[in-house]
Amino acid sequence: MSLNYTREKLYSAVEILASSNESIQDRLHSAYINALIRLHEPNDFPEELREEFNEINKRLTEIQATSNEGSVQATTTKMSEEEAGNVAEKIVTLYDQIARKLGAMESQTILSV
Repeated sequence: MSLNYTREKLYSAVEILASSNESIQDRLHSAYINALIRLHEPNDFPEELREEFNEINKRLTEIQATSNEGSVQATTTKMSEEEAGNVAEKIVTLYDQIARKLGAMESQTILSV
């Protein structure tokens, strides 16, 4: 995948987190199933940011589902507002890091032409 694709999916996740009146836990669940779940290839992230994404993914899937709800919903429904807010903040920060990296790469390309 390309870094543009990664930025697009992270932007979608940030938009979901910011544009709903649902609880932060429900917004995290929606952000994951509608955007973040598509980021699963090792090359979706630069090496220096893979661990940050893996940590987000781990935090959103750490509780095993007991019915047909799925592990993300099982996890997010058990999160406090503070925990959910911390994960949401990590998603926004990761989006910012990817956007800055992509911007720097695009600037390099323009300067080398």
